[in-house]
Amino acid sequence: MNVERRSDQSWCDAKVKGKSDPSHSCGDSSGGSSTHCTSAEVACEYDGSEREVAQLREQLARTSAQLEQYRNYYEQLPGFYFSLTSEAIVEQVSAFAARQLGYSRDRLQGQPFVNLLNGPQEVRAFRQWWTGADWQHHSDTEQIHGREVTLQCADGSPLFLRLSIRTVPPLPPGDLRGSRTFPHPANEPERVLFVGEEIGDLKQALKNLEQQRQFGTQLLEATDVLVRNFVSTVLDTANSLVVVLDREARIMSCNLACEKTTGYRFEQMSNRRVAELFLIPEEVEAFHTVLVQLSSGNGPNHHENRWLTRDGELRTIAWSNTAIFEEDSDRVKYIICTGIDITERRQAEQALRQSEERLRTQYKHIPIPTLTWQCVGDEFFLIDYNDAALAMTGGCVARSLGKTARCMYADCRELVEELKRCFRERRTIKSERFYRFCATAEPKHFAIVYVFVAPDMVMVHTEDITERKQLMGALQRQARRERLVGVIQGRIRHSLDLDRILATTAKEVRRFLQVQRVAIYRVSPPLAEGGSRDLTFVVESRTSAVPSLRDESLDWRWFDPEPQCAGDGLPVCAIADLETADLPSAAIARLHALGIRAHLQVPIWIRERSGVAPDSDRPPERGDRLGLWGWLWVDRCSAPGPWEASDIDFVEQIAGELAIAIQQALLYRQLQLANQELEHLATLDALTGLANRRHFDAYLNREWQRLAAAGVPLSLILCDIDYFKAYNDTYGHLAGDRTLREVADALRSTLREGELGARYGGEEFALILPHTGAEEAMSVAQTLRSRIHALAIAHKASSLGQIVTLSLGVATRVPSANLSPASLIAAADDALYRAKALGRDRAIFHHSIGPPPGHCP
Repeated sequence: MNVERRSDQSWCDAKVKGKSDPSHSCGDSSGGSSTHCTSAEVACEYDGSEREVAQLREQLARTSAQLEQYRNYYEQLPGFYFSLTSEAIVEQVSAFAARQLGYSRDRLQGQPFVNLLNGPQEVRAFRQWWTGADWQHHSDTEQIHGREVTLQCADGSPLFLRLSIRTVPPLPPGDLRGSRTFPHPANEPERVLFVGEEIGDLKQALKNLEQQRQFGTQLLEATDVLVRNFVSTVLDTANSLVVVLDREARIMSCNLACEKTTGYRFEQMSNRRVAELFLIPEEVEAFHTVLVQLSSGNGPNHHENRWLTRDGELRTIAWSNTAIFEEDSDRVKYIICTGIDITERRQAEQALRQSEERLRTQYKHIPIPTLTWQCVGDEFFLIDYNDAALAMTGGCVARSLGKTARCMYADCRELVEELKRCFRERRTIKSERFYRFCATAEPKHFAIVYVFVAPDMVMVHTEDITERKQLMGALQRQARRERLVGVIQGRIRHSLDLDRILATTAKEVRRFLQVQRVAIYRVSPPLAEGGSRDLTFVVESRTSAVPSLRDESLDWRWFDPEPQCAGDGLPVCAIADLETADLPSAAIARLHALGIRAHLQVPIWIRERSGVAPDSDRPPERGDRLGLWGWLWVDRCSAPGPWEASDIDFVEQIAGELAIAIQQALLYRQLQLANQELEHLATLDALTGLANRRHFDAYLNREWQRLAAAGVPLSLILCDIDYFKAYNDTYGHLAGDRTLREVADALRSTLREGELGARYGGEEFALILPHTGAEEAMSVAQTLRSRIHALAIAHKASSLGQIVTLSLGVATRVPSANLSPASLIAAADDALYRAKALGRDRAIFHHSIGPPPGHCP
């Protein structure tokens, strides 16, 4: 690499001409020719032979190629690389560094490195460092030290770099070391290589960190001031009295509320003892006791005393004390006392105590039972009651006087919670409870009213409303029963599903009567005249704890030893206790095993015609008499007990509604049978028993819509009896009808499940084949054609073999929204026309291209 930026050839020419040019002469003590110059010489000469000149030219050519290869490698370095001469002139620069600075490499090469520095201060520092660098004590490849510099880019922005400086080893002999044209000290390197690392982000981060540190310091200083001001402001704005005492009970600080209450300014109270300034003599000893206890760490957190104000008024103050101990010591440093002036409160309490006597006299003889509760802390204590309350509780409140509400209502926490809610919300609360006082025989219904009458007092008025509740319960039960009967009536009149009506009735009756099981049985007709009629299980509703009656064999005559004849009526059987019932022992044992403790049985009567069973499908008619259809059973399995008259009336009323439902269901069943018969007649061809044209159209449309959603094929076969008119003319219409029925039977035997055969016209038939493709449809057509051949029905008027034959047209489509069933019919009809045109007695598939699949003439 030539630092004088001239070609190697021109430098070589100068060496050759140096002998005759005085400016390039260099003496030698031996008088011989010189081959190279030292680094200290200014010029050199050469006077060798032409052969030596040629060798020198070849050596220079090789050196130039190596230097060019080094330059190409250097340009591709992906970093900040600068190669400087010993005069700090930029000799080479990496392409990456040139791009980052915004200059071209040609612009930077040959420039002094100081021209790239950002500002005079950077230039002075760099020059001082460059001239003072000790190059002599470092090897050629050793890193001298790093340095941070700031370069100025082409757009004026700074670029922060940390440089690693290395010396480049000098060129070996023969590598144009003598090409220097300026003095070169022996202790300076040939080149200096700067390797840079951008540290702009690092310097910005350090700058931000320093700014945050300064901001944090300022914030801490400001926070300390704010805290002190905040504490002072809080103390001055607090409604409570705040006094700071030292261990000798001298006042060190106080707030404005304390100054306002006592009438003294802080300057008048400062460093004065509390006892000598505010306390009356009888309060001093108690106050000193509190101080001693606080100093020992076991002092009370709360105490009360009276302070004498500057105006001579005694104020009662409740104090909350906090002791502040010295650091690493159990010695009290300060005592912070927070007080509340409760003078008015104590006066109100005194007035309340005075009024209590008057109140006690007033409400002692009130007929409404009343209890008075006083709140102390979180507890309510019974402090008074009147005579009515004493009588209502049977003397229980007399033993509970002075006790807490939790103690008196230990088995009913809801009463305590309602008492607390009344006191907490400061309002009247009403409620009802089913409760038994300790001295009463049984629980009763009470209407309770909680009245907040004083800051710490609640009055509770209690009234026995048991009779009223019983009356209201009976009315509500009656209303509910009527509503339930109305619901069942509505369901019976709006529903014709007898099974659903019976199941719903059993479920609702069980819920209303709150029993464990309700079942409905039907009395089966006798197998012979005068025979017995057994019970048949229909439906039941039961709890999970009782067994089912579904598979149990029961005899209804257990409950009526001598049954009267039908129509005279059977009595309602109501058993309050199965153990004492007048039943056969076998029946009692059987029913007891089923968990029955009390039993109610009501008959279900319907109108029936004499000699016809009550469960016959024939509907009742006018003039029919009542017949026993079944029984409505109600079982109480938890405990025995009498059946109320209202409950028996309810079950009888439900049984009457069920009778209406049963008769209505019989009529509906007859109507369904008639409709089914009519529908059957409306959809069948009377002669052949196949579907008629109306049913064919409806079935094809329905299957078309269904298969369109599934995307599967649907096939249609239209067939016609060949020369059928000639057959009728020859054999007569009766023979023609018989032939139609035989063809229809053959067609019916060909059908599979889900397929439909129909009489499409006079002698024309149709087959609808869902889920059937073209190949399979042609196979069905050929099977049907073969079966007609097998019948061998004589037809001498036919020219096709003297027997009855069929012509068939087959079409297949995949239904979609873009097509209609009419397209399938048209395709099958077209195929049938082609079959007839081609000579009859054949099956043709409707196919526009190529032969039809499975075609067989």
